[in-house]
Amino acid sequence: MAGDQSAGRPQAGDMVEVHYVGTLLDGSKFDSSRDRGDTFKFTLGKGQVIKGWDKGVATMFKGEKAILTCRSDYAYGASGSPPKIPGGATLQFEVELFSWVDSRDMSDEKDGSLVKIVEKKGRGFERPRGEDEVVVRIQYRRAGTDEALHVTEATFALGNGPCHAVNRALEKMDLGEVAVVKAAARHCFGAAGGLNGAVGPDQDLDVRVELLEIHPVDDLGMPGLVKRTVVRKGDSSSYKTAGELGRVRVKYTVRLEDGTVVDASHAETEHAFVSDEAEVPPALDAAACKMKEGEACVIVAEGTAAAHASLEGKVPEGTRVVFDAEMVGFEAEKGTWEMEDGEKVEWAEARKANGNGWFKRQDFARALKRYKSVVDALDFDSSFPDDLKKRSRAIASACLLNTAACEARRKNWKASLEAANKALTKENTVKGLFRRAQAHFGMGDFDLAEADLKEALLRDPESADLKSELKRVKAAVKAYDDKQRGMFKKMFG
Repeated sequence: MAGDQSAGRPQAGDMVEVHYVGTLLDGSKFDSSRDRGDTFKFTLGKGQVIKGWDKGVATMFKGEKAILTCRSDYAYGASGSPPKIPGGATLQFEVELFSWVDSRDMSDEKDGSLVKIVEKKGRGFERPRGEDEVVVRIQYRRAGTDEALHVTEATFALGNGPCHAVNRALEKMDLGEVAVVKAAARHCFGAAGGLNGAVGPDQDLDVRVELLEIHPVDDLGMPGLVKRTVVRKGDSSSYKTAGELGRVRVKYTVRLEDGTVVDASHAETEHAFVSDEAEVPPALDAAACKMKEGEACVIVAEGTAAAHASLEGKVPEGTRVVFDAEMVGFEAEKGTWEMEDGEKVEWAEARKANGNGWFKRQDFARALKRYKSVVDALDFDSSFPDDLKKRSRAIASACLLNTAACEARRKNWKASLEAANKALTKENTVKGLFRRAQAHFGMGDFDLAEADLKEALLRDPESADLKSELKRVKAAVKAYDDKQRGMFKKMFG
């Protein structure tokens, strides 16, 4: 039975719906979807069915009924499918193709109103994501023709393109890919038309989209409006970045969003600094930690992320700041995995001291990063000689206790307790008990805090800090008890 040729044939990846009756050459039936009363659906060209079906159904039109004769090498091979299909059997299938869902159809309704056809494959698997910027060349054609109505090259954030058809296409396009989107008017410019009259009302279009560039965007992990857009990628042959405390060389300018340049002192002459040491504005500092050599980016920031002594008096309060930055080069710190045991312990001591400096300046976020890097580096010290092992554990314990203190200052009591507990596994010290007691107190566990302080006082009975803290705990317990008695008195008279 002939089918409807106007709809074309199904493509690999399409979900097809068929009825079938399978027989051996002697006419004996071994399977039938018609007998079961349910149509059969499968994805064409993906090996979900025998090879003869993948080949044969791809040649059929919608509504067509055909007999597919499949040799054993296109069916179940020499082993067959016992007990109904013997080995080496040639099979016949009466197949009727009802419909298919085009895998290229991007419409939510799967009604063929938005179909993407790849004209040229992209390079590799690099796709835009999130808020990435894209540079595209778009040609709008009258549907079903090569007549170009409008051609443009544009840069915009993913999802903010000129029409729905372009936005949906770009979601699944690789860098360098060229695709034609056959789109109904509602996916383009609708009843109003668009492009200054180039596209008329309710006009269907074929939209040719070429993805020329991807500018990755990230928020640098900072609060507020901080956004880095990579406009030129750096050294793709290396994964290395400066990271924290790397020695970097950057060229940059500082401007307002309206283009007013407020600092061009390092536009041509590179500026050298140590990353994540607050020598430059925080947003630029955070970007420098992540930039590859040769990378150029645009950083938009406001508030504390843009505040720095170098910009005082230059930027109006509440104004967004834009940094145009280029990473000329950097010298990253040596990886701890590359260090000898003694070298690693010396590095840890210096990093702890750096963290202590930030702690004193009450920059707890930076201090915590330093302490964590030390603890992570010294976590596996079982191979160290005994003298280094003892020193290593003392350094790690000190960093954990300082972590507990930092988290206590931020009133993050759970994290403070975890750090104090871990420190006590390294070295069971009076200071560790004191920090844990503080964390228990902050969480309202007064009994546990009192127990830790009493144990600490047994070891150091003259400590004024321990006595003061125990007095504070007992006062809190008394206040709590008084409050409870007052509540019960009111309840029961």
